[in-house]
This record gives sequence, C-alpha cells and structure tokens, in this order.
Amino acid sequence: MQRLLRTRALPALLLASVLVLSACGAVESIIDDRSAGQVLDDNVIYTKISTAMARESADLYINVSTNVFQGRVMLTGSVPDRDSFDTAARLANAVSGATEVINELQVTDDGGFRATAKDLALEAKLSTKLIRAKNIKQANYRWKTVNGVVYLLGLAQNQAELDLVLKVIKDTEGVDRVITYVKRIA
Repeated sequence: MQRLLRTRALPALLLASVLVLSACGAVESIIDDRSAGQVLDDNVIYTKISTAMARESADLYINVSTNVFQGRVMLTGSVPDRDSFDTAARLANAVSGATEVINELQVTDDGGFRATAKDLALEAKLSTKLIRAKNIKQANYRWKTVNGVVYLLGLAQNQAELDLVLKVIKDTEGVDRVITYVKRIA
C-alpha cells in the first residue's frame, strides 16, 4: 500500500517541483543568459531525468546529481558499478530536449557520508568565492564536486571570465582537479 501511495504521489510531487522551479526560473532568467523559455525547458529536462532515476532505483536517484544548462545535461556522483553508470546515461539520453548528456559519474566505492560532507562543504566554499568574485556572472555556471573533483557546466561571457572562474576554483583548498564543460558567448 505504501509503495502504491508513493508511486501515485511521485508524479504530483514532481509536477509541483516543476512549477516551483519554473517560478524560480523566471527570476533566474533575469540574472543568467538563458531565456525564460530555456530555463523552463531545463527545469522540465531536470524533472524528467530525476523522475526516471527515481523510478529506476532509489540508489540512482540518491547517488546521481543532474545539472542542466541550455539543454546540456551533466551527470555527476559516484555509483558502485558499470551497470549503474550505463543505466543513468541511458535514462538521461532518453529524455526529449536533452541536447547533450555528459556522463561524469565515477564508478567507485569511494564516497559515503564523509566524502559527501567534504564535497558539499567544498561546493559551499566555491559558491561563496564565485559570488564574491568580480567580473564573474556566477548564475551562468553549475558545478558539482565528487571526491575532490569539480565538474563545471555553463556559459562564460568570454575567455577572460572563464579563466577567472577556473582560477578561483583551482585556488580553492580541497580541489584536486577541475573538469570543465563551459561554452563561451564570445
């Protein structure tokens, strides 16, 4: 009975999430370089992928982070085996509107609470540094940290801005490596 309730409640919960994200998207499109329509599209793609992951397995839903920017999807996190890696990629690629799926999932047993807490603390530190940095349009970037590796997705105003973003990230204690999927406007 509980499974039936969760199964029926999931679509309603996800629809509510899309509506909230869409409202946030209207504000977000003011501060980043996506149109309100693109923000909505990205939120729908995110929700569809999250729904597919949740339906497939709780482990995928919990262990895989999804970032979407201008239709480009970046999967990060750590999964225990190659089957989980392939399944996550298959589910993301099946979502209409996703123009590119970047699968940066780590197949490893490294992770758990201690690694996750460390990565979340590092992400918070990066957020603070990037918000405070001058000449960076921080809203155009999405980043995730997994086991000390920072994965970066977004849109740079120009090469100088991207260089500055990368410098800020690389100069942050705890960052082992940066992998970037940032496109440039100019």
